[in-house]
Amino acid sequence: MKILHIGKYYPPFHGGMEAFLLALAQAQLSAGVAVQVLVHNHQSHTTDSSCDDGIEIIRTGRFGTLFFTPISPAFRSVLKRMIATFQPDILHLHMPNPSAFWVMTLACAKNIPWVVHWHADVVSSNLDWRVKLAYRFYRPMEQALLQRAQKIIVTSPPYLESSRPLQAWRNKCRVIPLGISSPPPSTTECSLENTWHRDSLRVLAVGRLTYYKGFEYLIRAAGQTSSIQINLVGEGEKLGELQRLIRTARLEDRVKLLGKQSDEALSRLFHSCDCLCLPSIERTEAFGMVLLEAARASKPAVVTDVAGSGMSWVVENRKTGLTVAAGDAEALTTALAYLATHREQCREMGKLARARFDTMFRIDAVEKQVSELYRDMLSSPY
Repeated sequence: MKILHIGKYYPPFHGGMEAFLLALAQAQLSAGVAVQVLVHNHQSHTTDSSCDDGIEIIRTGRFGTLFFTPISPAFRSVLKRMIATFQPDILHLHMPNPSAFWVMTLACAKNIPWVVHWHADVVSSNLDWRVKLAYRFYRPMEQALLQRAQKIIVTSPPYLESSRPLQAWRNKCRVIPLGISSPPPSTTECSLENTWHRDSLRVLAVGRLTYYKGFEYLIRAAGQTSSIQINLVGEGEKLGELQRLIRTARLEDRVKLLGKQSDEALSRLFHSCDCLCLPSIERTEAFGMVLLEAARASKPAVVTDVAGSGMSWVVENRKTGLTVAAGDAEALTTALAYLATHREQCREMGKLARARFDTMFRIDAVEKQVSELYRDMLSSPY
């Protein structure tokens, strides 16, 4: 079987969608599937090709972005050439990604089954008017693509229930969660002297410092209890605002903005923290890949109950973590203070999170479900 994945970016670009694409492609290769990947080059204007452990990755040159969309004039011609030379059995389209719309213009793509991997809606955000404006132009093409696709993969039941763009196509949808690989636990000795205070609940937060992540509520929660310390990993446009908030609340000793970290350093942080907190405030947070990284490290998570998001499905309240109201610093304070005073229960939730990870979110289990879907597609009249 030969699969051509069409995505937005690919590692070393950091993002949940990209991390999953890498993990799935590697798992498919291990399962005997031939894989190629077409994405945008996040670092330069040139198109380049590389081979990552048997996976050919083509990154087309990108000339900036418009409304968060990569502008890549070469994408269509490269896609056409890859279809002609690789002759894939299935096109696997990872959405949202406007460049994937080019498949609808290529005659060579029309006789190949398409599966759309629906990572997230283009949410008509109440917090960012640009997204709402851009979606008016995006929606007609999105709906045309969904009509043409043979199958649609959705990452959680709550997201399928709440997704307005998918409502007309629910008969095509199948829920398959995202997943990550499960390497052995890190045995690297971790120096904690400059990273954590030993007498506090060690709270890790990871994500882009952007409008929907809600990190300002987590920082305010730290100002309401002295029992927690926060290490926040990530970069983004809200960095200055969060720095000012920390200074104003005089939290420099208990809230650290660590910026971008290497995979090894992030792994050490996961293994040395007590819990993860993902305080997102919009459905733009469709799933929360970072929750799987915490579960893999046997750590519970505190998440917000955003209607329609998969976060509160990935994390089972009072079993593998705690769920609180979105945009509520006091609720976050209460949840984190509870874990700080119930350490044994915190550790037990982490063990249950790891067990749930092994059952549902390991990439090899996810790959088997995706391959089963492929076989259904290829065996059905098209």
